[in-house]
Amino acid sequence: MDSKVRFTILSLVFVLSTVFFWMMLNNYLLPSKAQLDTNMKVFISEKDIPCNAKGLCLAHIFGSTNTGVGVAGVQGSFRYSDNIDVLGLIQDEFCKNASFKLDTELGFRIDPASRSAEFALGALRKDDLLESGAKCITGVILQPKSGTTTPAQGFIQLADSPLWKAAGAQPLVVNADSSQITINITDDAPIPSLTPPIDKDKGCSTYSKGDCNCDGAIDLEDWENIRSSMNGEGATCDVNGDGASNNIDVSIWLINNEFIQ
Repeated sequence: MDSKVRFTILSLVFVLSTVFFWMMLNNYLLPSKAQLDTNMKVFISEKDIPCNAKGLCLAHIFGSTNTGVGVAGVQGSFRYSDNIDVLGLIQDEFCKNASFKLDTELGFRIDPASRSAEFALGALRKDDLLESGAKCITGVILQPKSGTTTPAQGFIQLADSPLWKAAGAQPLVVNADSSQITINITDDAPIPSLTPPIDKDKGCSTYSKGDCNCDGAIDLEDWENIRSSMNGEGATCDVNGDGASNNIDVSIWLINNEFIQ
C-alpha cells in the first residue's frame, strides 16, 4: 500500500477515534446540566375548563417532581385570552387535597395589556418537610368579561419553560407544558362556591368588584377597608365571599378600581 494512502487512512482512524472518545466522555462521564439538575414538570391539570358567563371558574397549575425532591418555591407566568380576566390565586379544596403547600405569596402581577400574569410562591419549611411528587402549585381564579356572548371559548396557557423557575433542597429545572387549555364559556356551567356574591344586606351589586362601602366608587376608601379587614382592625370587607379578607380581595380591587387601570 502506498505510504501516502496509509497515512491518510491512519489519520482518518485517529480523527474518528477522537470524536468517538469525546462523545462517550460527554454522554457517560461528564453529566449535562439536565443530568446534574432534577427536572420539575409544570402543567394545567384540566383538559378544558367549563366557565359560567355570570360567575367564576378555576384553573389549577400542578407540578411533578421525583419522590423526595422537595419544592420550596415556584416562579412562573401564564397567558389568557382577551375575553377572560384573572382575579387572583387560591389554594382551594381541590388544591389542598394534594398541594406543595407553597403558602407564602412572594409576588403576583397582572398585565392586562399583554393578557398575562406572573407569580411567585414559596414555603419556609425544613428540607424534610418540603412536599414532592405530583401536586398542586396554585389555583387561578378566572372570570369571563362582562357582556361576553355565549357560547364562547377562551384559553389559558402556561408560559414557555425559560420563564419558569423552581427552588428546593436540590437544584430544579422546570419543564412547562405550554399547551393552550380551552375555557368553555356558557350560561349553565357550574359555578365554584367562591363566586363573589352580591352583598344583599347592602343591596350593592358593585361590592363583589371591590366597592366595600357600596358608595358606587371603587377607590381608596375601599382599599382602606380591605387593609383594615385583612389586619383585623375593625372594617369588614370580604370581596369574593370566601370567608377571609386576603390577597384575592386585593387582586379584585386592583382590577376594578378607578385609579390603577
